[in-house]
Amino acid sequence: MEIENTLHRFLQNLDMLKYSKHFSDNGYDNIDDIINLTAVDLQNILIIDETDTKTILDAAAVYEESPDVKIKCWLLSKNLNLYADRLGENGIHTLEQVVDLEINDDKIYEKLGIKLAGHRRRFERAGKLFQKSF
Repeated sequence: MEIENTLHRFLQNLDMLKYSKHFSDNGYDNIDDIINLTAVDLQNILIIDETDTKTILDAAAVYEESPDVKIKCWLLSKNLNLYADRLGENGIHTLEQVVDLEINDDKIYEKLGIKLAGHRRRFERAGKLFQKSF
C-alpha cells in the first residue's frame, strides 16, 4: 500500500535509507510520526549524526503528502482503509472531494462498496466531523 511506502520514499529521497530500521524498530512506521519528529526523538532511536538529524528534521518540517496518501491515511485512521481503492475508482482522490460527498445518501455507500452498517455509520460520522473542520 502507498502509505507503507511513504516512509521508505521519504528516507530514500534524503539518501537516508540507512536509518530505515532505526525508524521501523522503534514504531516510527507512519509518515505522521515523521512529520512530528524532534531532535530528541532522533537521538532516542540512535540517529546522532548532527548533519543527518538536521537533514531529516528540515525535510520533515516541509513534507507534504500527496492527496492520495492523505485520503488513505484518513481512511486508515478511521479503520476504513479497505475502501480506499473504491473511492479512487469513483474519482475520489482528495479529502476535499470527501467534503463534497452527500454522506447521508445511501446511494453513495452502494457506489463506494460500503455495505456494512457499522462502516457506513463510521464513514458518516468521520465525514461529518471532517466537513465541519474544513
